[in-house]
Amino acid sequence: MKKLAVMLVLTLSLASAARAEKVVFAYGNSCLCRDVEKVVKEFGKGWRLLCYMGNPYKDAKVLKIWARAKPEVIMFPQELFPLMVYRNFTGDIVRWISLGKVYFGVWAGSRSKDAGNLLEYLKKHLNKRCLSSAYVSLGGWWLYQLSNTRYQEKYTPIASPIKGIKAGIFRYKVGKIPQKAFLVKMKPRPVLSTLEGIKKASFVGNVYLHPALWGKDCSVKRLKAIACRALNIPQNDTLLLFTGVDMDNLGYAEERFGSIVVWAVATAGVLGNARRAGIDKGEWLEENGKWRHVGTINILVFTNRRLSQKAMLQAIIRITEAKTAVLQELNVESSYTPGATATGTGTDNIIIVPGIKGKILNSCGGHTKIAELMEKAVIKALYKAIYNQNGIERNQTF
Repeated sequence: MKKLAVMLVLTLSLASAARAEKVVFAYGNSCLCRDVEKVVKEFGKGWRLLCYMGNPYKDAKVLKIWARAKPEVIMFPQELFPLMVYRNFTGDIVRWISLGKVYFGVWAGSRSKDAGNLLEYLKKHLNKRCLSSAYVSLGGWWLYQLSNTRYQEKYTPIASPIKGIKAGIFRYKVGKIPQKAFLVKMKPRPVLSTLEGIKKASFVGNVYLHPALWGKDCSVKRLKAIACRALNIPQNDTLLLFTGVDMDNLGYAEERFGSIVVWAVATAGVLGNARRAGIDKGEWLEENGKWRHVGTINILVFTNRRLSQKAMLQAIIRITEAKTAVLQELNVESSYTPGATATGTGTDNIIIVPGIKGKILNSCGGHTKIAELMEKAVIKALYKAIYNQNGIERNQTF
């Protein structure tokens, strides 16, 4: 009954939040929830409270709540401060107040002009007696994220299993906005990108877009120019993908058979933009110069074998089939059609980087060995990426 009561409160709160223009997310017992709701209402119209009765940080399910409610202000325990503030996690906090063992912070993607004022109002008027009940113990997924928090390093090298491929994560700023990019340097070769087509490139990468940029008037062309300038690489020699998914949540895996090596690197966010092909309406990466969604599955596949254009195009099918298999195995639900299993997100993209030596492989059909290796590597990388970003794993009710 207690669990049912918690879910009922949450369901009712989500219904209210869906109608609200601005949402505050908090957690705790009835004392704290009532007090925060009272203060939020006193602050002004247009604000609503979503209060989780219990501990939302025992696992990763709170991420699904955030994805649906899109809160402007988030309450979180002090232990998560390095993750939410310093690492530039996807739920990035740009302004905050401390209230003992908890913080209230403004999400970086907030468009509210008075969110900061609400923080000060909360600090002044919340009942300290109720706040003392807000202590929570962190669950395994949050502790895992904290252990992988790298906010002081400007560059993290990633060992590539393919000779001549130098890879790593760069952390930098554009103005005051923190950015991250997974970047690969290599000898020039023909590369296939579903975002830009087939062209010769010496650099390929995946760029994290900070939440502060999600509503900006930025085309793909402009974003690429900004990223290339910051990373000091030539635009005409570079192919990039873009996502709202944290680069520190990369998943990667390799597969081998004889002399053939395949390496897959993926980022995946599936809570805000997952869709089922043939059922959900079409959504665009960009509309009138503005980004519409932040959930994206980006997959980069590298091999040490040369591939014909035909083989690279066939590889797109193999990679897409592998991606869909993972989403079905994890029972990822469409963000638009309740009960429908997602087959991808509305903004997925793929880059395929072949080798430059040896005989050309002219086929990546479903029965070929190179296809099998690509599928296995992509599946392993995606399982890791989805767990890293959304906390979803196999045999989990989510």
